[in-house]
Amino acid sequence: MAITLLKPGIRSILTNTAYLSFARSFSAAARIVYAVLIARLLGAEAYGFFNYGLSWYLIFIPLAALGLDSILIREIGRDRGKATTLLAETLALRTLATILVAVGCFIVGYYLDPDANGRNLLAIFSFALFGRSMAVWCQTVFIAHESSRLVLQQELVFRLLEVVLGIGALLSGYGIIAVAAIHAGCWWLEAITGQFLILKFVDKFKFRPNWSKLWGLVLLGIPFLMASFLFGWVIQGALVLYRYIHGIDGNLGQLAMALQAMFILSSIAVTVSGPALPVLSRSVDRGDSNSGRFFSVALRGGILMGGLLAIAGFSLGDWVVQLVLGDSYENTANLLPWALLLIAPFFLSGALGNVIIARGQYWLALLPYACGAFVFTIAAPLLILNYKSDGALVALAIGLLSTVFVDLLILRRYYPLNLLASVCYPLICMTLGIMTSIALADFNAWLSLLAGTIVSLVLIILTGVFSKSELRAVFDALAHLVARARS
Repeated sequence: MAITLLKPGIRSILTNTAYLSFARSFSAAARIVYAVLIARLLGAEAYGFFNYGLSWYLIFIPLAALGLDSILIREIGRDRGKATTLLAETLALRTLATILVAVGCFIVGYYLDPDANGRNLLAIFSFALFGRSMAVWCQTVFIAHESSRLVLQQELVFRLLEVVLGIGALLSGYGIIAVAAIHAGCWWLEAITGQFLILKFVDKFKFRPNWSKLWGLVLLGIPFLMASFLFGWVIQGALVLYRYIHGIDGNLGQLAMALQAMFILSSIAVTVSGPALPVLSRSVDRGDSNSGRFFSVALRGGILMGGLLAIAGFSLGDWVVQLVLGDSYENTANLLPWALLLIAPFFLSGALGNVIIARGQYWLALLPYACGAFVFTIAAPLLILNYKSDGALVALAIGLLSTVFVDLLILRRYYPLNLLASVCYPLICMTLGIMTSIALADFNAWLSLLAGTIVSLVLIILTGVFSKSELRAVFDALAHLVARARS
């Protein structure tokens, strides 16, 4: 009976998650290749400067969204009849807000950055903010209509285009400013194309928003806006604070590369929570057990995923960094395993937050992000001042873990949680696997990877972290997805 209840939710989630995962995986691969090539062509200092600009404007992106993306996904997921009205209203608000935020991003950056080159870079990224914000709105519409295949198409075209044009510009003798301009242009093109795809394949809505209702929608989105901004500050703020505390140096580039790897891989990990939100919202409305099962499985799966990625980082990090980046990025190899370990709390903060959102408790969903941002803001300046890049990573870890901790406290009120089985056992399994990997890393990298992975997986099986019914349900849903794809 439990499997029967789980199948429809998992099938719907997996069908759209598959498309979105392919899209994010391709995007991640393209961005990893792009980051490596840029890092090698520019050097650590210039690469750090470029990523400082990226981090700066990404902090402002949530303000342009007005917190309406999650509302759009949840409400359309619950009732497709609301789609036409919501699209017109959210598009109107998104356009107005994005213009104001892009201008604000430029003005604040102009007055805070003392360097002329820094001001020019932030000006271009402020222009990119508009295109990216509108492109993300289009992706949100695709996800809300459970049409994630359109996200895949967009990613295939525009991430590849950015890589080809960006590398071509660098090889032709152009610098950071040209690469930033190409980045901005590709996001603008994606936004324009996304609008066309929505009108042709998703919803032929008319841009006739009910202006009298827009303020109510803004008020509804405030908790999401604040949550997105606070979370964006936690994950992007470390790099920005480092730049203003220690300036632009080689360590900034080393930190940027480690964090870039974490962000890119995290973008794949969090794909499950976006497509899951419409299904979770319907589950809450029906009062069935699917949202509780998602909470439990996401918690265990997130810990397992972070542990396995950390094992890969501890065993192969030195070899991979040396191979693709060279000797000048030695500190990146030291930071990389710990950055990969943070993918677990990064994923869990989004997945668990979406379970709270699915319950319609928007203001309560803000609380974990507020706590995480508060702890990060208090700890980061002191840690970065005294410990530089190591301190930045520790501050990020503290912020993310604080967010997840508060998420768990909230969700325990609604769903039974066996802390021993859902948290302690997975953590013990991953810790022993990581310790095994570290112990063998100096002896042989590949043996370290194999041994650490085997130890973790064997312990996961022996402790029964995932039940047989859960594994059978997932495999059955995957088989259904494969059969559907073939047909």
